[in-house]
Amino acid sequence: MRFAVCRSLPQSAQVSGFQLTMLKTPPKQKLRMDPSDNTFLLETSYELLSKAPERLSLFRQGLATGDYIALKHLAHREKGSASTLGFNRLANAMLRFEYASYLVIYQFIQPDAQQFSTLYYTIEREYSVLRDYLQKLFASQAHPAH
Repeated sequence: MRFAVCRSLPQSAQVSGFQLTMLKTPPKQKLRMDPSDNTFLLETSYELLSKAPERLSLFRQGLATGDYIALKHLAHREKGSASTLGFNRLANAMLRFEYASYLVIYQFIQPDAQQFSTLYYTIEREYSVLRDYLQKLFASQAHPAH
């Protein structure tokens, strides 16, 4: 992901000239404004989604072994990646998983297998929804309707 970020940065970053109005622009309009935005979003999203099967496997392994410290760190890292890209539903699911792991580790609350199972399937579903949405978004950008 860092390579996609580095490629998208301007050669000379002028922080003082940054326009805050750009932040208020709807995402679909931003994609139409600059073709390099499409490439950047596609590359960073691809990085996140291509690692989803591996991450889901790590979640399953952590749940099977009861390694809630590893699960907390994994959920925290994935929460950061998802929220950085604006994938708020996935980030929220990761936050809930991270917090549930935190309670087991630091508050000595017994793990609730049903709760963790539900959280895992929520994360799995959000990855799937995100993949489908991005496929449709980029398909519509590649073939604009007349």
